[in-house]
Order: sequence, then structure tokens, then C-alpha cells
Amino acid sequence: MDEQSKYIGSDSNTNNVVFNIDDMTFLMYEDGGTKIRVFWNGFDSEWEENAFNRTRRRFARKIDG
Repeated sequence: MDEQSKYIGSDSNTNNVVFNIDDMTFLMYEDGGTKIRVFWNGFDSEWEENAFNRTRRRFARKIDG
């Protein structure tokens, strides 16, 4: 997210970042804070930046032992 933040502006209709990993599509945008939407197999989920960071830390702790 930090690497792409220069592309995300405060106007939620512009400067969005979209990328794909395998069959998942990620949309990063600004809407009162950075948000991430994940589209996969008919599902649509949204993460706020704080929730994403918390999930990332928990996942890292689990795989690190």
C-alpha cells in the first residue's frame, strides 16, 4: 500500500489502483481513509486500512511460528 499511495488521491473517483493476483482483483482507493476492495469468484469484500494491517500482522505471526 505504501508503494502505491502516490497514485491514490483524495477524490474517490480518480487515482485508484487496481491489480490482479491469480483470480482475485484488488482495488485500492481513498474514501475518508485508504480502502481495499477484493473481488473473487463472485464475492466482493472491503477492508479499511487499519483492518487490513491488523489481518496482515496476525497472518504473519501465524506463519512465522
